[in-house]
Amino acid sequence: MQDLMFFGIIIFVLAIIIVVGSKLNVDINDNYQSTDASTVSKEISDDMAARYNPISNWIFFSVFIIFFLAIMASVFLLNTHPALFFVVIVVLAFILIVLAIIGNAFDKFQADDDMGAEVAKMSTLDAVMSNWVYIMVFLGFMLVVVLFAKLRGGGR
Repeated sequence: MQDLMFFGIIIFVLAIIIVVGSKLNVDINDNYQSTDASTVSKEISDDMAARYNPISNWIFFSVFIIFFLAIMASVFLLNTHPALFFVVIVVLAFILIVLAIIGNAFDKFQADDDMGAEVAKMSTLDAVMSNWVYIMVFLGFMLVVVLFAKLRGGGR
């Protein structure tokens, strides 16, 4: 279950880093465009700034999917007794509460006008972080299903 907590924290931190990086990228590009540098270098800087959001959006999506699959694979390899089901449900509830608080922290972060504008430019990041609690509940449910719904081989 701590895998879900680790997953949530990593995705949250990655989202914050990507959004702050996007804001810094825009600010640096805007300042560079107002200098007396050559037009070629300004075009290159503008092109790099335009590419940041799509690339970081796909990086976020890729990390999200890869971590999800890795967690599901690692949970599948665990052997647990069915009697621990209720303990896992209680622990999962506490973890989901903490992850909901993390989701609220991102909502507060996104409420800032500058950061909210940057988040709106990244569709996947915005969709995941806007539906954070629902996604974490789904992932927690999937963890429990994968953990306890394995076929047991002959008489163990």
